[in-house]
Amino acid sequence: MSDFKDRMSQLTDEQLITVLRSKSGYREEAYEAAVEVALEREILKSKEDLTLDKFKEVVQKRQFLSFGGSEEQLKQVKGSLIRSLMIVGLIPMIYFVMGFLNKIEITHWYALGVGLLWSGVLFYTKKHNKSTLLGLLPLAVAGSVLYRFFVMGSASMLDIVVLSILFIIVVFVTLFLRKTINALK
Repeated sequence: MSDFKDRMSQLTDEQLITVLRSKSGYREEAYEAAVEVALEREILKSKEDLTLDKFKEVVQKRQFLSFGGSEEQLKQVKGSLIRSLMIVGLIPMIYFVMGFLNKIEITHWYALGVGLLWSGVLFYTKKHNKSTLLGLLPLAVAGSVLYRFFVMGSASMLDIVVLSILFIIVVFVTLFLRKTINALK
């Protein structure tokens, strides 16, 4: 018995039908093994049954930020995204502590406020599994960018590039996290 046939024989009937409906997602040898197992289990009467609607390949449209996976995988993705954003949220708090150790200024208090808001939004999101407050994260980054440019004075090209990249990443991760949370509902 081939390795592919071994693997396909371990699948449930529903999983095997999913394989049969996803021919383009499998190597030819794996798909043929799935057909053999389906014939043995009498899921298929003959190879001609593959033309029935039940076994026609399902073509899914690719959407922005689309993904699949089990509920457990989605929970792991959600946890990873929240942890990543929490690490980013530590940056303004570290800035506050550094300022506290030297000479504290208004900018350090602003950083503390942003860091606490950031952490609060993420703790709420994690605890309640709701994405309603996630829109505040890109707003916090945008507010920080505007504060940096208009209140603190001139900015170097490096400041502009780093803050722009940070904003884009936060927006993307926030959208992805929102989509993950909504998929878990």
